[in-house]
Amino acid sequence: MIKIREVGTAVAVFLIVITSTLFTSLLLGYSTALATIIPFKKGIDPDAVAAPIVTSIADLITIPLLVGFMFLYEGNPKTFYLLLVLGVILSLIVSKGSKIGKRERKIFVEVLSIVGALAFISSISGTLLESYSEIIHASIIFSVMYPAILDSTGNLGSVIGAKTSTRIHLGEIEKLFNKTTAIEISLYTILAAILGILANLIAIGVVKLTLNTQIGLVKPFLLLYPLLTFGVMWMAYFLAITFDRLGLDPDNATVPTITTLADIFSTLFTVVVAHLIV
Repeated sequence: MIKIREVGTAVAVFLIVITSTLFTSLLLGYSTALATIIPFKKGIDPDAVAAPIVTSIADLITIPLLVGFMFLYEGNPKTFYLLLVLGVILSLIVSKGSKIGKRERKIFVEVLSIVGALAFISSISGTLLESYSEIIHASIIFSVMYPAILDSTGNLGSVIGAKTSTRIHLGEIEKLFNKTTAIEISLYTILAAILGILANLIAIGVVKLTLNTQIGLVKPFLLLYPLLTFGVMWMAYFLAITFDRLGLDPDNATVPTITTLADIFSTLFTVVVAHLIV
């Protein structure tokens, strides 16, 4: 028998999630548009900047908004409900100005299916983190670097995924292997090596300032991290091709899929390297 109190808690959680989702969607929607349009007008390839910017913004606002609405619901319910109504009204205004046809409905179903499947897959990453969190935290430097590893790996994968998707639509990829993409992945792998060094140095500084502990460069990380990003970027490339051949729009499927998979492989990578140095 479900108690009234438990039902009330479930309803509260549902309303908090809905409110957070409404405002997150609005912010990310316009952020995505700006991150695509502004670089394009400046002569910059949107594929190289839009996906990393949007995924980073999502990381920055999703959890804070959710937690913020939780505290607001507990501390000032009237303001919370007012914002809930405002979010619904703004969403209706935006949707009213949008033309929803057969193509849009197909995209909606496609994206909903992909996101639903990825939500299940992303639980693997959470399970891995929960299972091996002690190993990560035992290595002080990886407890600092872990978010940066996830973010940079997913961003590099999403850049290659977005670029590959665009090339598929333009008919530039006729064979399984694409020379231009191979060159780009090689260059981004070098960039990943530089990012790895910077992440390690920043983590050293943070640990020294906060814990007054002396630590050095993590050689296994510096050697293996470029290989991780290299593999993730090639995975993004082949995912885009695979989605296209399955009849799915790679624009809708590639970036969310590769960022989710990058989280899983980055978590495994962090656990393995942290285990080597602990």
